[in-house]
Order: sequence, then structure tokens, then C-alpha cells
Amino acid sequence: MNSILKKIILLIFALILFLVSCRKEEIELITTPEEEQLLKNSEVAILIQKISTNDGSIDNIIDNTNCLTIQLPVTVIVNGSELEINTIEDYLLIENIFDELDNDEDHLEIQFPITVILVNFIEIGLNSLDELNILSQTCNDENEIDFDIECIDFQYPISISSFNTNNGLIETITFNEDREVFAFIENIDTNDIITVNFPITLIIFDGSTIIVNNLLELEEEINTYKDLCDEDDDNDYNDDDCNDCNQSQIITFITTCPVWSVDKLKLSDNDFEDNYVNYLFQFNTDNTITVNNGVTFSGTWNAEGTGNNIVVTINIPKLLDFNNNWILREIEQETGEFKFDLRLGNDRLRFESDCTTINSITSISSPSVEEGDDLVHNVIASNATTIETYAFSIINNTTSDNDYNQIPVLNNGVTYDNTTGLISVPAGVSNFTVTITTIDDTEVEPTEFYNINIDTINAAGTITDNDTATLTLSEILIDGLWIVSTYLDNGYNETGYYTDYQINFDNSGTVIADNGTPINGTWSVQSADTELILDFGTNYPFNEFNDEWDVISITDTQIELQDVSGGGGGIDTLIFTKL
Repeated sequence: MNSILKKIILLIFALILFLVSCRKEEIELITTPEEEQLLKNSEVAILIQKISTNDGSIDNIIDNTNCLTIQLPVTVIVNGSELEINTIEDYLLIENIFDELDNDEDHLEIQFPITVILVNFIEIGLNSLDELNILSQTCNDENEIDFDIECIDFQYPISISSFNTNNGLIETITFNEDREVFAFIENIDTNDIITVNFPITLIIFDGSTIIVNNLLELEEEINTYKDLCDEDDDNDYNDDDCNDCNQSQIITFITTCPVWSVDKLKLSDNDFEDNYVNYLFQFNTDNTITVNNGVTFSGTWNAEGTGNNIVVTINIPKLLDFNNNWILREIEQETGEFKFDLRLGNDRLRFESDCTTINSITSISSPSVEEGDDLVHNVIASNATTIETYAFSIINNTTSDNDYNQIPVLNNGVTYDNTTGLISVPAGVSNFTVTITTIDDTEVEPTEFYNINIDTINAAGTITDNDTATLTLSEILIDGLWIVSTYLDNGYNETGYYTDYQINFDNSGTVIADNGTPINGTWSVQSADTELILDFGTNYPFNEFNDEWDVISITDTQIELQDVSGGGGGIDTLIFTKL
């Protein structure tokens, strides 16, 4: 009996030694280097908890509070319209109502009771706005430094291994959301040996991902990216509308619509969009800007960055209101309506376009001018939003090519290609002129006109003549009766001898001076109208005119003649004036 008892005692003792030995080996196996352990209150543990903290700013459009969120669903009344908010995406419904009008006062009313979720995921029921306001007073103000990290997220699931040296509990825990990670970090015990099961993936604010393989890498990457984004801890619901925007997208968006107009321009709390009603902006793919309001302005633009950090730089030297490094706030694209909104502090610039308007010529004026002047055709186009090219021609009707300059002069940036016969009208040009310079010649012509054609519209340009027929001295003399208005004989005025006479030059070469008693003579023109020969024989007083007179000047109504009298070199002057 004693022998059996001894054997039993020995067996129990051996078993105890075996178990103690195994326990010691297990502890030795589980114990890991400290740098591989996730320790309570370590920097990396605090960083993990900051990433998994509940972001209270996500619903600021409802509660204007950064340290809590309202549990969904919740009912709100927005500018008189009742909405049920069931998902985070439904916050956009509120924003859309707020954005319907720029100058109205927006109002949102929360329907109580509600449940709010604090940064540590504790839930509290509230029955009134007063209770919400009291709780909100414990939060930081807009854009103050807070606990959470919003520039980085975890890609779930994540798992850890945990061993409690006090109770010997060994387990693997898998996390699928921030709430679970936050609670775990909050409740780490000093007796816990915790290792993270790497690799794990971090999602960065710009959508990129980073794979980390140990705690040191995790701590370094979090510290690198935690402050590189705008956490949007303010109550401006519009400043996060470009989360998914990228540089390529904005460039394509702006340059695809051929022309933009100014929908909103607010600088230093003053509205200036009315100053630019007729200004049309064309953003080109080569980073140039063409602006037209009848006068063409040139400048440059550029877009750089991603998400809510895209900077659109505009520089138009002669339009200073637009020049700045603007932040792209929002892109709107609906059927027939395209907009992009730029902000800088409280300043705002918003462009809009329908992207569909087609330019067409609607009318051309038909001016009339005297030759030598410019024919200016006023051309009206539809409200142009695209660069258009049109067939252009001038076709002679009664004119000839010698009546005007064949190359037209155009304004407002419209150009003419003499080779193709086409004109190009820039985007935004709704009126321009075509100027044709007429040629002042000496030919006596009737009124003439040509046809001008742009696209399917035509008009006329009329040229009136400014030349009169040049009559010969003979033709002038035989056309009517004349008197002697002046006769100076070597400077002596003897006009009075001829006062009562009317003189008639006949086309047969005879001339009759008549004061009741006719005096007959002859006349002839020599040397290409430079000499007039008169011969009245011995008939006094007209025998004084018998000579070869030099023609000094000729008009339709007056002829001035001169002659060197006698041998003394005196000058005789004879002037006939038409009755």
C-alpha cells in the first residue's frame, strides 16, 4: 500500500514539474522585444488612437461642432424643406439647398430627440437644441488643433495578437472599424503583451496607400502625413467639394467648354460680377487665356495640386480683379450648365458656361460712301461661345477691282486668310466691323456697288463718284451768255466801256457783243485750251480785245485771260463772267 502511495505521489510531483516547465517555456515564447510590442501610452499607440478617433467635423453642416457627430438617421428642416439624412452622402442634399441662392440667409433646424456620438464613441441622447449647445461648448473652435488625425485612415481588417501575463489569456483580435480600434487602445492593460500582425495598409488623404511592416515604420509614416492635409475643421460646408478633384480633371473641364462667363466675383465683401457681364473667357490648353468683350485681353492660367488643394492661378495683366492664386472649391456639371468655383479667403470667383452655344452671323450693314472714304460694314453674330470660321467674299456688281482695296480690315480679333478666303471669329465676339477702303480716282463714273458675303448673309457696299466732267474752254464759252466783268488795260480799269454788253460765243466761231447794237467778231481756242484768240475788227470798243490771250484760269462761270500789251511789257487783264 505504501509502495503504491509513493508511486502516486511521485507521479503527481513529476506532472507538476512538467506543467511548470511548459508554462515557463510558453512565457519565454510569448515574450517579444519591447520595440515590437504595442505598449500602452506609447507614441505609436497614441497615434493609432488619433487615427481611429471619431471625426466630429464630418457633419458640421448640421451641428457646427467638431467633437461630436449626430447619429443617423436624423431629420432636419433646411430653408423650409424637410429632409431625412440617412447616410453621410445625404449631407450633400443640405448643401445643394444652401447653394440654390447666393444671397439668401440659410437656415437649418434639427428635429429632436437625437443621439450624438463623441470622439471616443460614447453615445449621448439629447432632447433639445439647448442641450446640444451646452455639449458643444466643450469642443474646440473652428480650425483649432484637436486630438484626431484625419489625413490618414486604416485599411481594414487589422488584427493583433494579445497575451495577458496575469491571467495567461492568449488571443488574436480582428478589427473592422475605427470604433473597435479606439476602444482597444483605450483599454490596453499594463500586463498585456500586444503585437500587431503586419503588414497593414494606410490610406493617405490623396487616395494613395502605404504598406508598413513594423511599428517603427508605422510611427514614421503617420508622423510624415498626419499634418499634410486640410482637416476641414470649420463650418464652411463648401470647402470640401473637391475631395476627388485632380489636376487633369480640372484642366479638361475648363478647356472643354469653349468659353466661360463670370457668374460670381466677390472681392473684399463687394460684388463685381456686374462689371463683367459681356466678358467671355476662353481657357486654352496651352495655358493661355483669351478674354473678349469687344476688346481682346490676353493672359495665362494654370492648375496644380489634388483634391481640395488645387490652386488655379490666373494672370490677365489688364484685368486685375481676376489675378490671384485661387483655390478650386467646387466643380458643377449638369445638363446645359457647367460651373467651377474658386475661393481665396472670403473672396470668390465663379465661372459658368453652357458649352453648347454656336456662333452664327445674323446681319451685315450696307453702307454708302463717296469714293476715297471707307465703307464700314457692321457685322452682328449670335452670342458666340466658340471660335468659328466663315466663308468671306466681295463680288463686284457694278464696281471693278480698281474701285476699292481687295484686302478687308477687321477688328475685335477677327482675322482674314487671303489664301483660303475665310475669316475666323474668336469666341465671345458678337459684333465686329469689315472695313473696305475705296479708291479716289479722277474718272467720272455713275454710282457703283458690290456684294459682301459672310457665311449665308449678304449685304452691299455703295460707292458714289466725286468727280465731275471736265469741259473744254470752247464747251464752256458756248454754254450761255457772258459779260465783261473786268478789263484792265496795262493796269487801267476800262471795264465801264463794256458794262451794257452781253457776249454770245457761237459754236461756229463767231462772237456777238450786243447792247442793242450788235458788234460781230470771231473767236478760236488754240494750244490745248491755253490761248483764246479774239478778233472784232475795227469795231470799237471791242477792237481792244483783238489779240491772242493767255488763259489763266477756267471755271464753269468765269474765264480769266491775260496779255502783254504793246511793246512796253504792260499786262492787260480780261475776265469774262457768265450770266
